[in-house]
Amino acid sequence: MKRRLSFLLIAVILLSIFNMNNVSAKQFTEDELDIIWLDYGYGDGFPYFQFCEGLLAVSKMDYDGTLKSGYINADGNVVIDFQYDEAYPFSEGLAVVRIGDNYGYIDRTGKMVIEPKYYSVGCFKDGIAVVRVGDKYGYINKEGKYLTEINYDEYQDFFSDGLAVVRRNNKYGYIDTLGQQVIEPQYDMGSNFSEGLVVVRNGDKYGYINKAGEPIVAFEYEDAGIFSEGLAAVKRDGKYGYINEIAEVVIPFVYDQAHSFSEGLATVKKDGKCGYINKAGEEVISPKYDEALNFIGGLALVKKDDKYGYINKSEEYIAPIVYDYVYPFSEGLSGAIIDEKLGYLNRIGEEFIVPQFEPNLGFDEFSKNQFKEGLAVEKKGEKYGYIDRKGEEVIAAQYDKAYSFNDGVAIVEKIDGASVKIGILKKPLLQDEWEVEQRVSLNQVSAKSTPHNLSLNGEKVENFEVYLIGGHNYYKLRDVAQLVKGTDAEFSIDWNEEDRAIYIGRNATYEPIDEELIGGDGTDKFGFKSDIAVQVDGEEVLLDAYIINDHIYYQIRPLAGVLGFDVGWNDKTTTVEIKVDKENIKK
Repeated sequence: MKRRLSFLLIAVILLSIFNMNNVSAKQFTEDELDIIWLDYGYGDGFPYFQFCEGLLAVSKMDYDGTLKSGYINADGNVVIDFQYDEAYPFSEGLAVVRIGDNYGYIDRTGKMVIEPKYYSVGCFKDGIAVVRVGDKYGYINKEGKYLTEINYDEYQDFFSDGLAVVRRNNKYGYIDTLGQQVIEPQYDMGSNFSEGLVVVRNGDKYGYINKAGEPIVAFEYEDAGIFSEGLAAVKRDGKYGYINEIAEVVIPFVYDQAHSFSEGLATVKKDGKCGYINKAGEEVISPKYDEALNFIGGLALVKKDDKYGYINKSEEYIAPIVYDYVYPFSEGLSGAIIDEKLGYLNRIGEEFIVPQFEPNLGFDEFSKNQFKEGLAVEKKGEKYGYIDRKGEEVIAAQYDKAYSFNDGVAIVEKIDGASVKIGILKKPLLQDEWEVEQRVSLNQVSAKSTPHNLSLNGEKVENFEVYLIGGHNYYKLRDVAQLVKGTDAEFSIDWNEEDRAIYIGRNATYEPIDEELIGGDGTDKFGFKSDIAVQVDGEEVLLDAYIINDHIYYQIRPLAGVLGFDVGWNDKTTTVEIKVDKENIKK
């Protein structure tokens, strides 16, 4: 059976490379767990339940009944003393704290780097934070210098395409990351930039402007959405259609609702039912669903008759529409509830973990019924523990509350009489992780992050990963596939379970999985030799490859030779130059 190669299958492959046995999970006893129980008093005020940048903001009640906040590390040691009236998680090396009625910022040593003088503040993102003085807002940098005047009535705490929307005197405009007012407040509504354009409203009509503030699409629509994949949904005379970036109507106004394109398809609604159209306006999946979400990684969640399931782009039911609720994918698995039991689906629709658990519907809103760092919170009656990816209980349900793991630690609670004990639970090394750790230590090689550039037909490529191993550059296979998608060199990637091989199809459509061209962190990694077979159009080929961070990386020149595109090197600009045209393709 032929399937798409995914993150989960890579993980399976890694285990097979090291000839691992299918051993049962070990359940850890209380004595075997590395857990630090904090002193009493923390339970009286515990505002956050995840470590950020290695520190956790906590509150503790003094003997005189005063509640003060500080920070502890993963060993439970107090790193920044309890001296604040409020303390918030660290972001980009700084954390918001409150003293009295005012907010400021401290660094990881507890030094006050921006004095508490603001009525309210936001966390730093990309070196910028929003602050409030009186009833007005503005932006500062990490040195506390004002990037803008404090004169906005409304703000946005993140930037899209380098700009953020602000409101002053009931009009919306845009500033850049330097705080410069690049588009004066003049519109009755503003939104986020996407693909270089943003939808704004004048009076009761919507149109589009570019980053210079120039009108690109006239103000003539009753509603409008963001541009995605070159098209935007707009409304005229009560119906939605799609226009391109030069205001041409590409898809006629026939839909009751229309959403942004994702992976070549968009959700539309007609006569109360949802379906999908392609960029040519063809109904690829006819409207029949009560709800239909965007395709992500080749799958879309749909709802019909109050039940949920997953479909692919051919409308094959990857997971049947029988589930009462389905949670987003996390670490390749999606929590699914049926008949009041929780199980987990994988990306090929299998009940990877058969529904058998009580759904966790309580306190951990951000990660309930989702895997984090290989474990998921398990609920048994009124107690909580943890299961592994096999669905086996590795930490018994013994806690009154248990939160998801983050950076190798999780917060747990036990009720002890009238008090609450707070514990910092270190993530145990699971059996399969131990096996991999032992074998990888014998097979790993150093993969150096390199600063070389990459171009396609003369255009610079951003957000790719390349590593130097043994004097050669290795590129992620899916990055290359996404890079040449839509060209004459496009190729598909599939996994064949029977042959245990990657199938590459030349001149075939590549289906992205949202893990392509996202860039790396610029740090060196460890990789290990891959012995996974590769077949191109049914013929096995030999390609040198390494597995790094659960992805397969190949030398670009041998890969190009197999797939038939040119690769050159520009020594002056240190750029690997890929050229794709019909003359390059080897038929």
